[in-house]
Amino acid sequence: MDIKNDIYIMKMNDKLYQRLIQSEHIIHAKVESVLGQISSWKYATHELYVPAPYQNELAGLPSGRIRKNVEEKDRLKIAGLYSFGFDAEGKILCSQEAPENIENGIITDIYEYDDAFSYHVFHVRYIPNQYTIIISISYFYSYHEMSIFQGINAYKDWSVYLYEYDKGRISKVHSYASCWGDREAEEYNFVYDNNILCAIVGEKRLKNGELDIHWKNKKVYNKEG
Repeated sequence: MDIKNDIYIMKMNDKLYQRLIQSEHIIHAKVESVLGQISSWKYATHELYVPAPYQNELAGLPSGRIRKNVEEKDRLKIAGLYSFGFDAEGKILCSQEAPENIENGIITDIYEYDDAFSYHVFHVRYIPNQYTIIISISYFYSYHEMSIFQGINAYKDWSVYLYEYDKGRISKVHSYASCWGDREAEEYNFVYDNNILCAIVGEKRLKNGELDIHWKNKKVYNKEG
């Protein structure tokens, strides 16, 4: 599947962009409604509960560590702290990063579920009791025997991750961003040992012939193996 030029993906980009535009006048009310539905919060040093599988690892970002002993009333006072809001059934509804200055807005992700598998994520800048600006919208959904996570921003820049599965596990991910231009889509293979993910390895080798180890589980991965 050529994710750079696939007609289905291009049509989905158009649908997402239209959804973004149509949501601009209601997004502030949506954010405040979701915040009112939160039953419990969890906190971390960085992104921990991400919209798509292994998003941090694929992007080369660190995963957050759980922060305990944080009171809800203080969660937006600790700059850089990530808060994750869940409903009574344990489903994530939103995430927020505490800003240096709350007057500049709070970067917030709002989850809107279509069903048990598919969901939209509104990535916004939320200014409490004033207004909200949509930065981008993403969608995670199934496509044949694969799953796709793609998003687009207000400037129509877009990106896509396509997940392939084997025996119920992610076996390969293809990724592309429109800002890459003529660059080829990237491909990553998932390496397992006894159902434990050991490494995410680039399809192409480095110039020196070595494996392009994009991410590795330091506890179980042996590069020499």
